[in-house]
Amino acid sequence: MSKLISKISTYAAHVAIGANSLILVFVLTEIVARAAFGTSLLITVEMTSWLLLASSFLGTAWTLKENGHVKIDILTECAPARVKAAVALLVHVAATVLFVLFAYYVWQDLVEKYVTKATGETIFRFPLWWAYCPFFAGAVTFALQFVALTLDRAREAAAVFAGDRPAEEGSAVLGWTLAALGLLFAGIVLAALFVPSFATASPVILLLAVLGILFALILSGMWIFMALGLTGCLALSLFTTYPATALVTQTVFFASSDFVLVCLPLFVFMGELLFCSGASNKLYEAVAPWVEKVPGGLLHSNILSCTLFAAVSGSSAVTTATIGSVAVPALKRMGYDEGLTLGSLAGAGTLGLLIPPSIVLIIYGAITTESIGQLFVAGLIPGLLLSFMFMGYIALRAVRDPSVAPRPDRMHTWAERFRLSVGMLPVVSVIGLVFGLIYGGVATPTEASAVGAAAAIAITVINGRMTFENFMNASYATIRTTSMIILVMAFAGVLSTSIAYLRIPQELAEILAAANLSKYLVLAILCLIYLVLGFLFDGASMMVLTLPIVYPLIIKMGFDGIWFGIILTILIEIAQITPPVGFNLYVLQSISGQKISLIVRSAMPFFFVMCAALLILIVFPDLVTMLPRGMTALP
Repeated sequence: MSKLISKISTYAAHVAIGANSLILVFVLTEIVARAAFGTSLLITVEMTSWLLLASSFLGTAWTLKENGHVKIDILTECAPARVKAAVALLVHVAATVLFVLFAYYVWQDLVEKYVTKATGETIFRFPLWWAYCPFFAGAVTFALQFVALTLDRAREAAAVFAGDRPAEEGSAVLGWTLAALGLLFAGIVLAALFVPSFATASPVILLLAVLGILFALILSGMWIFMALGLTGCLALSLFTTYPATALVTQTVFFASSDFVLVCLPLFVFMGELLFCSGASNKLYEAVAPWVEKVPGGLLHSNILSCTLFAAVSGSSAVTTATIGSVAVPALKRMGYDEGLTLGSLAGAGTLGLLIPPSIVLIIYGAITTESIGQLFVAGLIPGLLLSFMFMGYIALRAVRDPSVAPRPDRMHTWAERFRLSVGMLPVVSVIGLVFGLIYGGVATPTEASAVGAAAAIAITVINGRMTFENFMNASYATIRTTSMIILVMAFAGVLSTSIAYLRIPQELAEILAAANLSKYLVLAILCLIYLVLGFLFDGASMMVLTLPIVYPLIIKMGFDGIWFGIILTILIEIAQITPPVGFNLYVLQSISGQKISLIVRSAMPFFFVMCAALLILIVFPDLVTMLPRGMTALP
């Protein structure tokens, strides 16, 4: 059964890849129709939104099979074997039940849309049940994949409890911690059910109750998206009279078919395809000769290469892996200090979150309705500032201790530098094309992402790297990233809606206003909270967990929404290099084979550089807002 379900999930992922390809075709056709014929297809927005929904849900079962969905398993992985097996089985059983129910309610919605003849919003009035068909198929495939995983966990648990598998040592303290989390969850639910005054408690008490449920579920090893959705459903059921089942499928449907997010798979595909094209190797080779005479030498090429590649990847992990795989072995051969090499890559790799096109900024714009185009432009100066600060630190280290960056035996001639610089053109041309279209107001971010993806395809073909294998590798990586992010955002919509029904953000804003606290004191507290959360959560999860509460407070206090998006992104960048969840650290560990403790120590100086950059942007907010103010307003 597991093998059969695995095949179904893989076939569904292939259909999802086809849906992503159709998104690219629709957007490019729309651009050509407007530019050549002065007309619009009139269906692009609706069709691409529905295709995004299809690709996200048809690909999510395969993503689950490949362990692509995010979860925090710090406690469960280190707990005693029997506790770990029991908790894992419980979580999988709960997931199976919940998503079988979810598929059932999606089916009900599909039938309702068919019977009522509900249509879309374009003049063509396409039947809405068309969009619900892949939504339902994806939900069923997802539920089936949970069934397969639950069977696997049941077999493993049976082996552990029967003594057929050698017992793994684990921390008894963590086992009791998991038990305490279970009691916390049960206590909150029982109090809400049997204490009448609990539902009408102050917003602070309700917020603590919701967060208690959420953290208990997340730290039990439950997937982030599932913990978000389940917490939202419980909050609605326990503290309001609103029917949660009527909300979940509708919220997930509209959150997963938001046209603002259509650019997400296109930007991811663009970066993945450029990686497969070999552009990253040529980029590093082109940058290195220009910095070999500067104190710090080729360590600066790590920063510059990450800065440039970040502008086409939009991902911290992709940027770190791409440049790191080239830089680590090359600098090791030349005798560079390995700690500083790894630290520079850990810090500079985070620029993939800040320099446009940034996946994190796309998520922020989708959640807050801030302009994604203006967010992209706002991230440019802070990204360059951070790059120069990284390079400044490396230069100071090299001046104090020249042995960390030995000079090469032979310097490149000017002719060689210019000849090698040709290798930089593919990446630079894509950067210039995408950023120029957005900043000039010529194209929306979605249109710019389609043009960038088409340019990446052309570069890959020219380089002779457009093989079926490379195309599928880039497509699979796109499905994995897109499904993970869309699912987290969709079920975070359930939680944020429940929080809105409880009026927690509005009442907290009123409490803070009455307390007459300085807005910078509140900002400092929020920054500290995000730094702490960064030890446990990835960036996307931090955003969807907190923004429904934090963003209204920020706006209420008079801060600029675009400016706060950049501040939050830098805080998330810091989280990328802080253990135990800092993903860049593990990417570098897999590349270098070094102990994680060495990589953490090496990344710490860059952690403090990023904190200093954060303070500069708080003191001088115009560094963030000057470019967005000067550009054409974009949707």
